[in-house]
Formats: sequence, structure tokens, C-alpha cells
Amino acid sequence: MKYRIFAILPIAFFSSHLFAYIQIPDVAIHSRLPTSQKNKRLTTSLPIQVITQKQADILHANTVSELLQQSTSLVMQETDGSQAHATISMRGFGDNAAENTLILINGQPLTNPDISAPDLNLLPISTISRIEILQNSQSILYGDQAVGGVINIITKSPTDPVKKVNLSGGSFATRQAQGELGDAFKNGLGYDLNLGHFASNHYRAHNFEQKNHAMLDLNYHNDSTQSYLDFENINQHLQLPGALTRTQLNQDREQAKNHNDESNFNNALSMFGFNQLIAKNWQFKTEGSAMTGKGDGVMTLSHVPYSFDNRRQSFFVRPELSGSLRFSQFKLEPTFGTEFKNSQYRYKSTVYGSKDTQNQIAAFSEFKIPYQKAELNAGIRAAKAIDKIESNNIRTSNDDHVIISSIGFTYHFTKTWQAYVRRAGNYRFPKVDENSNTQNNQPLKPQTGISYETGLLWQTKKISTLVALYQLDLRNEILYVPLINSASGFGFNQNLSHTRRRGISLNTSYKIMKDWQLNLGYQYVHPKFMTGSYEGNDIPNVPKQTLTLGTTIRFLRQWDFFINGDYIGKRYANNDVKNIQLLGGYTTLNTGLGC
Repeated sequence: MKYRIFAILPIAFFSSHLFAYIQIPDVAIHSRLPTSQKNKRLTTSLPIQVITQKQADILHANTVSELLQQSTSLVMQETDGSQAHATISMRGFGDNAAENTLILINGQPLTNPDISAPDLNLLPISTISRIEILQNSQSILYGDQAVGGVINIITKSPTDPVKKVNLSGGSFATRQAQGELGDAFKNGLGYDLNLGHFASNHYRAHNFEQKNHAMLDLNYHNDSTQSYLDFENINQHLQLPGALTRTQLNQDREQAKNHNDESNFNNALSMFGFNQLIAKNWQFKTEGSAMTGKGDGVMTLSHVPYSFDNRRQSFFVRPELSGSLRFSQFKLEPTFGTEFKNSQYRYKSTVYGSKDTQNQIAAFSEFKIPYQKAELNAGIRAAKAIDKIESNNIRTSNDDHVIISSIGFTYHFTKTWQAYVRRAGNYRFPKVDENSNTQNNQPLKPQTGISYETGLLWQTKKISTLVALYQLDLRNEILYVPLINSASGFGFNQNLSHTRRRGISLNTSYKIMKDWQLNLGYQYVHPKFMTGSYEGNDIPNVPKQTLTLGTTIRFLRQWDFFINGDYIGKRYANNDVKNIQLLGGYTTLNTGLGC
């Protein structure tokens, strides 16, 4: 049995900590498949920031959210007082960040049919092998929502017998228990069972959270075949303290706005993957998932509490064929695939009801041409969404389609220097509940965009530095805009005409000694309305500058210490499209000691 002692100072939910960038080579296709298809990495020649299980141990992280806090490639913000449903922003998104960042589990999308952020802590931390963070548009391969970037959470399968029990505790009466049992057999079969319990009062009043989870992984592999089947279930009870005004924050930021609101959720997720080597240089794989969610609770609106009930269902499947063709002077690596996704969302309360369905179909292809120190890649994707919407007994339907393309070039000057430049199309379809809340019940158009990106990576055994520049232009960006002079605070989801984000990021990690690392991260972004009613204004809830400086040290073989300071720059308040209320920047300190 393993006990953890961990002390932590109050943590704001904007936090960063840089880990090394690595160049992940394209997946090679040989006469044998690797031992685990579940360890699916992002197939790209772009630099990827990686958080490993070893780094999770040093930080004594208990959840995936705590791990993601340590990345300089993203900004996290709470939405309900717990870390599970935090929104993740990359490339300058604010109120709509959750819909423009794609979360993957083993390469499969973890998304909800509605605008609620996915549960980042659905997976127990003990099942995580690594987390890959790619701060680039990736809609060609991964489709809807891969606009600002992609986060791929990769789970592990045991290679040896595993028997673990972990107990941990912390401030705000936080306590957690996890157990794991698994094994891998000589015939290629393996299993892994994880059970866990989490409870915490959190730092605000009326913010108690209790969560139970269970996960079962079954897998099989041989030289030519790989397959896995995962089952996950999570139950959560969460008290909701409500949003505070600036005056209330100054008085007591730990207070609750009300003591009635709460939510109860049950989420079940099943995932499968099958990978078959069909020829020496070709493989066929198919993967998919099914998710169901049930929730109920109480929410206060205009000082009146009302009950709600919602249901979520989604089904996803993606068959894919990839291979390699050799010519006299070069090699061509094509990938062909299709996707189908069905999403259903039901919401019922005392004041509002909706019943929405969306079907998405897509076809895509990508071609890579590696040659000596360079690689040229290009891709194209066509996608269609069919919506059926019923909101307060008003029924509408809508069909949308998009076609996007990308082209990029990567060059390795030396073993330590690499540069890239690319033009990448991206898109996202409106969520089912976004289309049920539009002005005059008019369906939203799909959001499309182009990202222009370039970067330079320098990496040695001791230091890694990535400098990146980008310009992200969007058409019909989907954003919730409150009604002007509305006492109720209600508004509608709208298509914006043209928005632009220009930015630069600098991330550096220096390994002072074997167990001592210094990290620095800086990001600047200028998010702007280019045309329309808000032309020239900044996009709200996006800090223009973030700065992080931190260090991690392991000493006496088993003791770990980390400290980092974060500066979050000025930004306009949520939904403040008219730029009336500018919020000041702030600095936080995050530190911990554990063994």
C-alpha cells in the first residue's frame, strides 16, 4: 500500500508548467505491429508537448486536470467549481474554448453533444501512459472541434501483473482512494481493472463534490492483430456555489452565491479498437465509442431555483487505411478514412425543454512525402452534418457541409534544429443545443477557418525551446452573445462575420541536473473582431499575455518539490463583446512537496 503526503498552496485554475517538446516520428508500418494499439500517438511531424507518467509521479497529480494544468500550451478555467469540467483554451479562445479544443482518448474524440466541456477526469490517473498536446489546427485527421489544438490522452495496458492501492488527502477535506488490478498473459490477452473514489469540499462554500469511477480494459495482440475494449463508468454529485460579482469577490471569494444549486451525473463510456496488418506496408484499423450520460439537479435563474433533467447519447466510428508506397526517389505515405457520428441531447426543466439530434459523416485523406531532411504533407476533408431540433415544441431541421484542406512543410536543419510552416483549414459544426437557442430560431452556419503557422524548435539533451507564430482567421465563428440592455441576462448563439487571432508563444525547458529542471513559458495573443457590429473590439475572456516560471526537483530519491508562478494578463469579462469591463491581470503561486 502506498501513502502520499502532499501539501499545496491555494491554486488558481490558470496554471502552466513546461515539459520537453519532442519530435514524434510517423508511425512506421512493418511486418509486425507494435505491442499495443491503444498507445496511439498523434501522427504528425510537428513538435508535440508530452506529459509522461513519470512527471505525473513527480507532481503527485491525482487527476488528469492537475496534469494539464502544468502545460504552457493551454489555459484552463473552471466552469462549475470542480476540475473535471474545466474548459481548455488554445490559440486564444474564451467563452467558446471548450468547443474549439478537441480532447482525444487514444486518438478517439471525447466530446459531448452539447456545449458542456467533457469530463477530463473520466480516466483514473493510474491508467494514463502519457498526454500529448498539439497546439495546431488538426481538422484534416480529427475533424470537428480541432480548431485551436488537440490533446490526446493515451492509456496504458499492463505488461506485468499489477496490484496497487493508493490513498491520498489534502486541503479542503480532499480525500482519494484508487485501486488497480491487472495482468498480461503469454497468449496475448490482457486486462486492467481500476476502481476509485474522490471527495472534496473545494475552496468555496457549497461546493462539495463526490465521485466514484470504475474502468475495465480488455486487450489482445499478436504480430498482425491488435484489439481492445474499454468500459468506463463515473458517478458525480456536485454542489454549485454560483458565479460571483466583482464586489462579492472582493468581499469573500470563498462565499457561495446560493445554497440550492447542485448537479448529479452518471456517464458511461465504451470504446473499442481493432488494427489489422493486411500487407507488408498496409494496415487497416477501425475504432469507435458509445457514450451515455444522465443528469439532474437544481439551477437558480433570476433568484428562482428550478430543477432540470438532461440526457446525452453519442456513437462514433472511424475506419482508416494507411500504408506506404515507394518510388525511385521518394516515398509516399497515404492515409484514407471515413467517420460517422450520431449525437442526441435531451434537456427538460420547469422553464425550457429541447430534444436535438445531429448526424455527422466525413471522408478524409492525407499524403506525406518524406525526403531526406524534409517532409511535405497535404490533406483534404469533406464533412456533412444533419440536424433535427425541437425546442419548446418548435421543430426545425438543417443540413450543413464543409470542405477543408491543408498543406505543410517541415525541415530538419540538424539533429537539434527543426522548422515548420503550414496552412491548415479547420471547422466545427454547431452543437445540438446551440442550434436550439438562436435568434428567430434560425439555424447556425458551420464555423470554418484557416490557420497560418510557423515555428522553430531547438532541442538538446539539456534544453528544449520552441518559438511559434500563428494567425487564425475564422468565418462564422459561433459565440453566445447576450441581449443588449436585457435584465434577464439572456442572449442567443450567433455567427460572427470575421474574427482573427494573431499570436506568438515561447516555451523553454532547461535541465540543470538529472533531477532538477527549470521551465519558462510565455504566450501573447491578440484576439480581434475584424468586421461586423463589434469590429475592432477584442474577443472577450481571452488574456492577451500569460507568463510562467517554475522548477521541479527530486531529492533524497523519493521526495519531490515543485514551485511555479503564473501571470495571467488583462482580459475583458465573459460575453463582453462591447469591451465595457476590462478585468485586471493577476499572479498565482503553485507549490507542492510530496513523497
